Amino acid sequence: MFDKKIIKVMLLLVACAFLFLADQFTSNTYDLTLFEYFKYSSDITEQEREYLQKRKLFITLLTKTLLLLLLRMKKMVSTKGW
Repeated sequence: MFDKKIIKVMLLLVACAFLFLADQFTSNTYDLTLFEYFKYSSDITEQEREYLQKRKLFITLLTKTLLLLLLRMKKMVSTKGW
């Protein structure tokens, strides 16, 4: 049969090929390396969570203001024919 050393080397090669293909997929799909993808997809820290809770009202107001501005711009463009 196969020697255990050969099987271990083959499994290592398969694992490396899998990592390479996963890295290529994330690079093509998200324009990130596999390491960057896992780094940015982690949960937010407690400090980031507190910051977002403090700024929640500001972000909500900013989002609504931008939405109204975009709707007005769309209306202006459609009436002026730009």
